Amino acid sequence: MLSRTIQSRIDDQVWRYPPGRLSQLATGAVLLFTFWAYSAPAGGYARWTRLAGAFWLLLGTLYVLRVLIAAISRGSIHFSQRGRWLVVPMLGVLALALVKTSAPFEARYWISRDAMDAAAQRVLATPREAARIHRIGLWQTTRVEAFRGGMRFLIDANGSDDQFGFAYSPSRRPPSVGGHDSYRHLDGPWYVWVTGLAAAGSAERSQASVIHTRGRPRRKAQPLRGSGRGQPATSAAARTTRAQVVAAARRAVRVHRVDLLAPAIGGGLHAMVAVVGRPDGRHSADTYCHARWLRLGLTVVLVSRSPRDACGRGRVVGASATGRQWRTSEGLRVGASLRDLRHRYPTSESVGYGWWRLPGIGRARSVPLHAHISRGHVDVLLLN
Repeated sequence: MLSRTIQSRIDDQVWRYPPGRLSQLATGAVLLFTFWAYSAPAGGYARWTRLAGAFWLLLGTLYVLRVLIAAISRGSIHFSQRGRWLVVPMLGVLALALVKTSAPFEARYWISRDAMDAAAQRVLATPREAARIHRIGLWQTTRVEAFRGGMRFLIDANGSDDQFGFAYSPSRRPPSVGGHDSYRHLDGPWYVWVTGLAAAGSAERSQASVIHTRGRPRRKAQPLRGSGRGQPATSAAARTTRAQVVAAARRAVRVHRVDLLAPAIGGGLHAMVAVVGRPDGRHSADTYCHARWLRLGLTVVLVSRSPRDACGRGRVVGASATGRQWRTSEGLRVGASLRDLRHRYPTSESVGYGWWRLPGIGRARSVPLHAHISRGHVDVLLLN
């Protein structure tokens, strides 16, 4: 009798009354986590934003089930404390509003703005100071560097598909190296900087810069322009068939040679999926899509004419390999030293910011190949 009475009281407390403090605290914790996950540039930390979405889906499902079970099993729900019933859905609406308005990122940016200005002046005055800076405001930095008339820094991406940070350039738009950088103007001299395959384009500096504003590029991208006759390499790539992409991807993955992915340029993501399976992560930014396979250490970038469904409609324009198993036709591997790079590619040249341009691939060597050097060793092989 006593056990039944206790069980009945527990059931009443769980199902007929509004969520208690524990549920409210859990929802508040998820709200704070969501605020942090979306506080980074370029849409937040991709891995953690997905986790935040999963948390909200779980909380929402449990809340709806609680309401339905209470209504069905007990025949009524106690609404005498309506405020407590509304706490969870109101926090969910607040989280959605924060995400849609970019409030988390803007709050973190403005809190750090004074420290960012101070760091910029410090680096401009003494460029060597860049190596001594490891935190700027609320941003943990992974790389700080100066360029003519400005500076820029990368922040800890916490597992996101891209590297991103900020650039300070009061007199002109920040430079792009080899088409690996894209920028979006924020405020005054500050820009959001995304590097890697976010602005995949030509390896030539004069054609590489893709500067993004709040919607569309200010300047038309010119990806994969031929280095020999000046003809676009995409003319042939546009005719790439699914069979060609599948064959190229199968050969490249089997022997881990990044240059063998060149025939896949111009194909769609579905052909890559047929060979290597679904990507572990997909991230869209404007007309660009990044598909990443973590187990392979491979990222493929696609570009679409429209920002709508860039991953589904986009065409492959490049790939980057970070897994140590990847190499080039000359045997240059991820993890190799700069000395090894120069030995295998005597004609290679530095294009700045750690990037080295290697001989191109394909007919007339029209597909650029780059290697990025960090701490004296190759950490990225880039085909674009």
